[in-house]
Amino acid sequence: MPANVYRAQGIATPDCDGPLQVLIFALPALLIYGAGALLAYRVGRRIHRLVSLLCLIIALATVPNIAEAVHELHRNTTDGECRE
Repeated sequence: MPANVYRAQGIATPDCDGPLQVLIFALPALLIYGAGALLAYRVGRRIHRLVSLLCLIIALATVPNIAEAVHELHRNTTDGECRE
């Protein structure tokens, strides 16, 4: 899910709710899959290490989306477009 749905469609307007909606789902996913990767790796069996690698890949895949959402929040704050 993009942090700014409007910019993803080519419309240059702020999306004040988009970054928070991304962070609500992406941060818990990062924490859950990161913890799963750590716990599965510590078991030490071959299948657990494979599961650990898959969890790590999923956790790392959320990082660019989190960075984009934080950047969009910062952009909205500095531009003063999303004041409540």
